[in-house]
Amino acid sequence: LTFPNNDGNANQFLQTNGSGVLSFADAGGTLVEVADSKNANATGNITLDNIFTTDYIIYKIFGVFVPASNGASLLMTLRSSAPADLTGDNYNYVVGVTRNNSSNSIGEGNNANYGTSAFDLQYGGNNTNVDYPMNFEITMYDPRSSFVGGKNINYRCSHFGNDSKMYISVGSGTYKASGDAYGFKLAFSSGDVKKHKVTVYGIKGTDIA
Repeated sequence: LTFPNNDGNANQFLQTNGSGVLSFADAGGTLVEVADSKNANATGNITLDNIFTTDYIIYKIFGVFVPASNGASLLMTLRSSAPADLTGDNYNYVVGVTRNNSSNSIGEGNNANYGTSAFDLQYGGNNTNVDYPMNFEITMYDPRSSFVGGKNINYRCSHFGNDSKMYISVGSGTYKASGDAYGFKLAFSSGDVKKHKVTVYGIKGTDIA
């Protein structure tokens, strides 16, 4: 067997060419984990800094948050390389919601803000239920402005409200000002995050090379 003359890169594996020559290669699959945070104890916010690079144009963020109090919105703020919040009324989003109750009565609504200080990941947020998980999936497009020059998101969020209704919110937003996003912060508009788990992946094949 012929072994490689180096130790490869993180998360690579050994492959063979079928003739006894081994080499390092990237693992298969589309998603590459770039960050992860988990805590069963209450915290004011979850901040993941310096995770967005020019290696990927598109990122996926999956998470589950448990609010420590009722009636709070889950907010997402982008972060600079400093690191610091990207502030100002530069967050523009539109979100729609479908909700039902125990009688299978369906209701719909929508919300939008052309210039505010964070993305609101759910409709209104005034029905957040303490101790019930809020599940979300976010697609982040070009946070480093390396390709299309924007910082855009699509997102989906679901939770069981304190009014005994199930909420599913679907939204889209953009950060209108210049400046790259290197990370993000998630927090409720009031009260702590009681528990959380969030994982960030870069999507392979979306680099600009």
